[in-house]
Amino acid sequence: MKNTLPCLAASALCAVLVGPAAHASFVLEDFDNFAPFGPGNYFGGWSAAVATSGPTGFTIDTTGFGGLFEAIETTPVPPGVDTLELDVTVTQGPVNIIFVTDATPAFGGQGRYFFANVPVGSHTLTADLALDNTLATSPLTELIQFFQIQAEFGTPYTVTFDEARLVVIPEPASLAGLALGGLLVARRRRA
Repeated sequence: MKNTLPCLAASALCAVLVGPAAHASFVLEDFDNFAPFGPGNYFGGWSAAVATSGPTGFTIDTTGFGGLFEAIETTPVPPGVDTLELDVTVTQGPVNIIFVTDATPAFGGQGRYFFANVPVGSHTLTADLALDNTLATSPLTELIQFFQIQAEFGTPYTVTFDEARLVVIPEPASLAGLALGGLLVARRRRA
């Protein structure tokens, strides 16, 4: 036990200094065999677009602006959630992608997150729920009831939506402080 605390503290400090920050995630939609609620959920150019649901994602192939609404089971926002991550693969592009999280105003507002000129390739698009919200309303704080995905560009684009999730990313300073505190406690015990 005597050596356990310093080892744990040193491990935490190394993780902060060397490795990426650990984070907890909450999947909003994995898009596996995704079947939007109904054809009326599509709007703009997506109403006539080629949409394909596959075992690992939802692909849209079109030109111009369009999108879809999708109602989900009312979901509480986990405490500490501060980031939206959206995994996409663009095979023809670039494309502008917009992801909107939504709830009735009584349950926490709406967030709109814009990702401009996403090039061809696989990407994890990341947005801070508070800082990157392009709407005047507050970010979601309590419940999520539906989301929208939208895309637009003047040239043809093909984009596959692989996963949308909310994450809690601990601040490196918090982890470093915890590690430093553990080292100080271990040093004080030895003295």
